Amino acid sequence: APDVPLKLKYGGDDPVGTSPRVGAFSIEGGHTTLDMGVNNDSPFNSWIQTRHKDLSTYPTAYYPLGINPLGGNVGIGTTGPGATLDVNGSAIVRGILHFDSTASSFIDNASSKIKIAGDAGVGLWTYVGG
Repeated sequence: APDVPLKLKYGGDDPVGTSPRVGAFSIEGGHTTLDMGVNNDSPFNSWIQTRHKDLSTYPTAYYPLGINPLGGNVGIGTTGPGATLDVNGSAIVRGILHFDSTASSFIDNASSKIKIAGDAGVGLWTYVGG
């Protein structure tokens, strides 16, 4: 008897270009494909990627991936996320971290700038660096 209700093993095309590959599967709908797979080693052991289903014609057509777009919390390193995104551990941001949708408050790692703005347009700028 199988140890899980559904187990997929596949050795076909590798849409992400990783090697050595153990398995992958794809779900297609319209022009979009959702690929998932596992590797034996680096750069990562498992992956999920959305893309155009015709990579030969659209080799760089990769699409955003929504997680719980209709609601619910997402946790990384936790089994009981208490917020929309709950990270139990450290995080690395290699760009600008925005705290609202208008970019009025942010931390910019590259320029070492921090801006915190209030409702009335009052802001605090801090610049640390060269």
